Amino acid sequence: SWYDRKAQQNKRSFCAIQFAVIVLSASLPVLIPLAKQFVTIPIAVAVTICASSLEVFKFRDNWLNYRTIAESLKKERHYLEAGVGEYGEAEDTRRLFVERVENMISRENTLWLTTHTQHDQENDGETK
Repeated sequence: SWYDRKAQQNKRSFCAIQFAVIVLSASLPVLIPLAKQFVTIPIAVAVTICASSLEVFKFRDNWLNYRTIAESLKKERHYLEAGVGEYGEAEDTRRLFVERVENMISRENTLWLTTHTQHDQENDGETK
């Protein structure tokens, strides 16, 4: 349920910020000839902040990664409960379940770290 909750949170964050970028970006060309700079400049700054936060916080990547692991864990539980696949042949199904779940979580942690350190390395390369 933790992965499911995190997937939902990241999806909501991604969609809300992406929607803000779309609406604010689309409104700028209309507002520039009609409004003063004190209106359009904050909107342009907000677009920049929103677009940058999508890249920095990786809401989309996190959403997809968390959703993938949540669904994989659900599937694993169903396999255990039904005794199918490797669970039908295992002597100790509980031990097999724990090993498989821990492997999934370990892979997810590695993927998360790779996703976030890749962003840091890309930004470090730009500043050097």
